Amino acid sequence: MTLRSEQRARAKSSRFWRALSPCWVGRKCAPLLGVAPLRAYATDRVILTQAPKRRGRAWPLWVALVLAGLLASLAGCGPVYHMNTPEGFVRYQKKSGLAFITPDGVRLRSRTVRNYPKADLAFWTDAMERHLVARGYLLHAKRCFTTKQGLGGCTAEFVVPHGSEDWMMAETLYVIGDDIALLEAAGPFARYQRVASALAKEYEGFAPEP
Repeated sequence: MTLRSEQRARAKSSRFWRALSPCWVGRKCAPLLGVAPLRAYATDRVILTQAPKRRGRAWPLWVALVLAGLLASLAGCGPVYHMNTPEGFVRYQKKSGLAFITPDGVRLRSRTVRNYPKADLAFWTDAMERHLVARGYLLHAKRCFTTKQGLGGCTAEFVVPHGSEDWMMAETLYVIGDDIALLEAAGPFARYQRVASALAKEYEGFAPEP
């Protein structure tokens, strides 16, 4: 990629990142964790969450999850997706989207953002990787695949410090017409590793509801 084309790509993706990025708190960043007060913006079926730098005591995780659930209910009805429960997880039955958790705290959730400006899976996967690496995430692994229904998907796993621990954060993207479906998983590194293969298996069964 030439310098000029890379600059165009960055400019094209700049407006997208407020929707796609999990948070902006530097080395302390850990999505799904509620490690800092959340500022949420609801716009056209999308919940955009931003975690500013922590000041004082962090909000408990359950507070962040409750707020996220309430805001999601106000954002309107988005696309509906199906995925089997990964081995070792249980599903949140009262969640409107896909949301799962293991007994030791590894979490998985889905959300949807607009595919705007419109681009393909390869573009957004590369742009997401560059964006997060530039903000201090360490890329651990990346895998692209085709689901059982022929839908392309890509998973990028990142290591991020959280307190005294290393956590794993994984973003899985599917571009479906005018939408981008994201599956976000996070948990302590060793705990995540124990369920990584189960997650990868069920990512290949992800599909829009007919």
